[in-house]
Amino acid sequence: MTRRRPWLSPDTLEVLEKKRDVRLAGQSEKYRQLKGVFKTKAKADLGAYYSTLAEDGLQRNDLRPAYRAIKQMRGGCERVEVSTVPINTNDGTPCTSVDEVLERWNEHYQQMLNHAPATQCLDLNDAAANARPEKKSQRLSIVVSTLSWFTALKSVFLQLQSQRQSL
Repeated sequence: MTRRRPWLSPDTLEVLEKKRDVRLAGQSEKYRQLKGVFKTKAKADLGAYYSTLAEDGLQRNDLRPAYRAIKQMRGGCERVEVSTVPINTNDGTPCTSVDEVLERWNEHYQQMLNHAPATQCLDLNDAAANARPEKKSQRLSIVVSTLSWFTALKSVFLQLQSQRQSL
């Protein structure tokens, strides 16, 4: 375990040291091979690390460690101050101030949300009147068990981990 990468196992750290030694020795083929081994082991270690973080809290019915693990995977909370996408006025010129941008968004939503009311559709009204109510068994199938919730949470961990690895 290292301070910067607490998820790395001793075996993975050993591969990392071998990889460094081979690189310094100039053995590029062996270096490439060890690089792949390290990447595979590190990825597995990271998945196991996040799983244990989440499982520890879930066994005690405490979700804080699970949410802390998710926050760790995301890399904290970075706040974006300025929009990177240029916003143009109706005539196509870019907005130059925050007030212009806010005014443009106001115009946009005024145009999108203010429209004539929809006409009634008699077919839909008849279909809604003839619809059967939901059965009790259908409502029960919507309820998710704790085990499937844990599985879903674990898959979210793994997806976030793979997204972070791809960056």
